[in-house]
Amino acid sequence: MSTETLQRALSLDFFLFFLVANASHFLQPLYAAPFGCFHRSLRVYNDQYVWDALMNGESTRDALLAAAYHCERRAFTPAVVKGAFKTTGLWPFDSAVVLARARENLGIADDWSSARAQAAAMASEVLAEARQRVASGKRRVSGGFTVVQRGTIHSPYNLIKAAREKAAEEDAAAEERRKTKVARVEKAASKAKDDQAAVLRRFELTCRLCSSTRHRGGPAWLVCHCGRWRACPRCKCTQTASSSIAAHKQTCSVEGGGEST
Repeated sequence: MSTETLQRALSLDFFLFFLVANASHFLQPLYAAPFGCFHRSLRVYNDQYVWDALMNGESTRDALLAAAYHCERRAFTPAVVKGAFKTTGLWPFDSAVVLARARENLGIADDWSSARAQAAAMASEVLAEARQRVASGKRRVSGGFTVVQRGTIHSPYNLIKAAREKAAEEDAAAEERRKTKVARVEKAASKAKDDQAAVLRRFELTCRLCSSTRHRGGPAWLVCHCGRWRACPRCKCTQTASSSIAAHKQTCSVEGGGEST
C-alpha cells in the first residue's frame, strides 16, 4: 500500500488496520461471518436455482451465478460485516478477544474447564512439534527481503514516517551518485584538456622543418619569440628554414616577432 493511500485515508478520518503476518485466518473479519454465511447459503440456493431452471425449461448456465448474487446480497450486509468486526475484537478493539482467538489458533488452553480446552491442550504439543519441524527446515533456506518487522501491528503513521525516511535515503543516494557522475565527467574533461595541451606542447617543441626532432633545451635551436615555431640545429641553417621563419613572422602575434638562438 502506498503512502499516498495512507495519507488520503487519514485525511478522511479512516484508520487502516494492518494485521500481523499469519493472523488473517483467525482475525480476518470477512472470514469470521460474511463468507461463512455466504458459503452456507450458497450450498442451499445452488440446488434450488438449478431445479427451478430445470422445472421452468430454462438454461442452467447462469443458475449458479444467480444463486451467488442472491447469497451475496444476503451475506454481505452492514449488520453482518459490523458483527464480524466485533466478533474478531478488531472494532471496537478488544485485546482480550484477539488474544483469546490467537491462543485458540495456537492450541493453547487457558484452563481445563471444558472438553474443548482439554482437546486444545492435548493438540498444542502436536502443533508445537510441527512448528519445530518446519522451523528446522527453514533454517537451511534463506532468501527474499523484509519490508517491516514481523509479528508487530504497524500504525499508518509509522509506515508513512518509514516511507519518508526511505525516500530521503534514496534521494540522498541518488544525489551522491549524481555528484559522483558529475565529478567523473569533470575529471574526464580535465584529462582531455590536459592531453590536448600536452599534444599542442609536444607539437610546439618539435622542429617545424624535419618534424622529427624535439627540443629538450639548449641554446642551439632557432626559436621564435612566440615559442610556437622552432628549428633544430641541423635544419636552422638551410634555405628552407629562412623561408619558413619569414612566413611565420607574417602570422606571429608577438610584438617584435623574430627568432632567438
